[in-house]
Amino acid sequence: MSVMARASRSERNVVNLVMLGHVRDALDDDELRSDVDHVVDDLRQDAGETLPKAAAARVLGVSRGTLEKWIGRAMIPTQTVDGLERVERAGLEEIAAEVAALRRLREDNPAVLAEALTRLADRDPEFAGMEAQLSKSLKDIEHDELVPLRIPDGFGPED
Repeated sequence: MSVMARASRSERNVVNLVMLGHVRDALDDDELRSDVDHVVDDLRQDAGETLPKAAAARVLGVSRGTLEKWIGRAMIPTQTVDGLERVERAGLEEIAAEVAALRRLREDNPAVLAEALTRLADRDPEFAGMEAQLSKSLKDIEHDELVPLRIPDGFGPED
């Protein structure tokens, strides 16, 4: 059974929103873009404002543990709903779209989320704080200036 076969309706809607955003960006016809915008608005309303963490992890293609670490590092926006921490759909949608775009470009590597956040920070100041946390590491990678470090306990291959 595929992951999407087990996915919640909200989860499928976020995945579809990411795909539709990519399609919309490729359209030259304003009328068609407007039609896609109406569908996107309906999907966003149906998806709701937040998703459970497990669904968000599946949308991003990471484990729940990795998602928890990213949330702890303020890389993924959340809000508390009825006493439960949930992932904000709008932020998840933007990050998932950037990750999907990078994967399409075959830039899928351990720094794919960092690069996605860098791209988002260029467009939206709200993401600048998250990008700043990762920019030094990205610069070190680009300049081949990485230094050895002790890997903390609990740090796994998906971090």
